[in-house]
Amino acid sequence: MNACPEYELLLIDRAAGELGEADRLQVERHLADCRACAAEAEAFVKVLSAVALPPRSAEERTALASLASRTTSVWRRRERISNLFQGAAAGVIAAAVAATLIFVLPGRRAAVNHQRADPAVIALERWASPQPFGSDLRDSATESMEPEFGDEGER
Repeated sequence: MNACPEYELLLIDRAAGELGEADRLQVERHLADCRACAAEAEAFVKVLSAVALPPRSAEERTALASLASRTTSVWRRRERISNLFQGAAAGVIAAAVAATLIFVLPGRRAAVNHQRADPAVIALERWASPQPFGSDLRDSATESMEPEFGDEGER
């Protein structure tokens, strides 16, 4: 015997105990008139009772009640650890960038600035440098300060 197709899903819900009041009354009236649906409903109840889980123990109910809070705390802990590692990585990267800026770019900036400098600015810098006379004049000055050993110097 097969149940009426329009009542098959309602019979499954009835066996699972998930029918609303209006649907439950409609199915009960139909079961009183239709033997095929009544037999099918009884078979559904037997199958579901055979696979039904036993009632939960007190330990299981406690574990289920605290499951959401435990899961949230573990998730938050892992997020904090992840954020710490990300922060440390960002710090290392920032330090590497800062070291690059400090040690590499000043030399390049000086070379770039020297290439683009105006000849008048270069002449002014040479004039204002600590050695304004250049190396030629200084070399001749040191030569004149050295003692000359000639005929008279040797005694």
